[in-house]
Amino acid sequence: MGYFSPNPDNMFVAVGDDGSLFISMTNGDAAGSYGVAWKIKDENVSVVAFRDF
Repeated sequence: MGYFSPNPDNMFVAVGDDGSLFISMTNGDAAGSYGVAWKIKDENVSVVAFRDF
């Protein structure tokens, strides 16, 4: 699985007060785990990846 291959078992989706869509998920492999969070607002997409220790 890659960063942008969401794991539906570990995914959370929410809508902000301003209409922004937030998607977060955790995933991992034998080397460790990580989290990825997306924010989608209009045509703008932001993403941050972090180690999930």
